[in-house]
Amino acid sequence: ANHGQEAVHRDKGVIFSRWGRSEPSDVVKAEGSFLECATYEGAFASIRRHLNWTKGRYTVKLEKTAETEEGTWVSFSVQHSGINVEVGKLFFRGQKPLQLGKWMYSFVEIYGREKVYVSSKLPTFTMTMSNMKVNGSVVEPSVEVSYWKESPLYADVYKESGREDWHVVVHFGAPFFVSEYPVMRLY
Repeated sequence: ANHGQEAVHRDKGVIFSRWGRSEPSDVVKAEGSFLECATYEGAFASIRRHLNWTKGRYTVKLEKTAETEEGTWVSFSVQHSGINVEVGKLFFRGQKPLQLGKWMYSFVEIYGREKVYVSSKLPTFTMTMSNMKVNGSVVEPSVEVSYWKESPLYADVYKESGREDWHVVVHFGAPFFVSEYPVMRLY
């Protein structure tokens, strides 16, 4: 069953999801956010919020906020220009203490009612991710490029070389295929 689907602005935003149970009781949405619990991509619980991304530096934060006998609540927020945008909290059932697994994903998703696979309709931007920390310690991620089977190759991801600190750079919105990392077609 799908719960919480609402008509929203089809614009820039943020999504915080976890797969597993699809229960609205596992979601606490912040003011201005909405939830979606569904099974069309496997069972998941999700918080979504409009966020007008512009050029600048953003800090994305996941934080454990509470632990119960059944699991752990994790909050998601975004900071930019001294403004903190609360998105909400998700409940992760099971293992305590909650630990990050080997795989975490950060991705750019173009979504909406119609499928957009024409480059002239896609936005163009560059996004750089750096200084990822887990419990205060900097971690260096691995990089992989994945595309939905019908998607054109309009993004490239790479680690900048010649730097003491790591940066993962995503170029999006024009035909690319120069990545040194494995490209995986999904489905």
